[in-house]
Amino acid sequence: MKVIRFLLGALLVVCLTLAVFVFNISSFSKTENMEKTIENTDLLTEVNKIRNSGKVGNQSALSSVIDDVYATAEEYGISDKLVDTVIDSKAMKEALGKAAGNVTDYVVNGVETPILTTDDLYKVAEDNIDDWIKESGIEVTDNQKDKILEGSKEFIPIVVDNLPTSSELAADYESEVDAVQNVFSNQVKVILVVISIILTILLIILGRKNMRWLANLGTSLLVGGLITLGLAFVLPDLITMIPSSSDISFITGSITDYMFRPILISGGVMILLCILLFVFYNVCRKKKA
Repeated sequence: MKVIRFLLGALLVVCLTLAVFVFNISSFSKTENMEKTIENTDLLTEVNKIRNSGKVGNQSALSSVIDDVYATAEEYGISDKLVDTVIDSKAMKEALGKAAGNVTDYVVNGVETPILTTDDLYKVAEDNIDDWIKESGIEVTDNQKDKILEGSKEFIPIVVDNLPTSSELAADYESEVDAVQNVFSNQVKVILVVISIILTILLIILGRKNMRWLANLGTSLLVGGLITLGLAFVLPDLITMIPSSSDISFITGSITDYMFRPILISGGVMILLCILLFVFYNVCRKKKA
């Protein structure tokens, strides 16, 4: 009987851990959550890191794109200070968040959202140019403002053309995207929940004598919580190391930090529930004694 309870408990640990990751990553990848993540990211700092990495001999496609944007802006008399203000603005972060969400929501959840176009980004520029100029603190005449908008038509396509989209991923990585979508599908979520419930019920039935099921379930939650916390601390660094040959790892690090926060909280909740179950178990044993 102990061996059966041990095996059931081990299976429950696996199911609970997988459920925490699947549900949290699926939720994080939704477009609205990606928008919030990008909005809370210090995007200007990340961009400057990428620009600096290119200056020390680690030039990559992304740093080249950023250099092209600044160079094109300079050709139209647009100061770096104004470009920095645009990059760090809430409006631009919202637009880039939608672009990021278009990719993550499709890859993970299979949800197709509108792709960011040059017209969308140009409208953002038109609607916010006055606020950007005011925030940057530079003096600009109406003619200069028109020239800035004219210049934006040159570098906005540079940005948009280099942003990945769901349609590109569907065409170039169809099998890989399908595999990811299967892992995070609603069917897998239902299976994990149902199996976890069944395993919990079996542990209760097998350990109902002397309320032993409280200790069994508490042990599963403890182990599952510790594994979840451990992976949530280690995986962000591992993910950041994957594209280490490219300076995009700076942005990857920022995003993964946000992604694993709810997973850390989930691991903490599992351990808290474990403590409550063990306290209740000891109280029951003392009453019975």
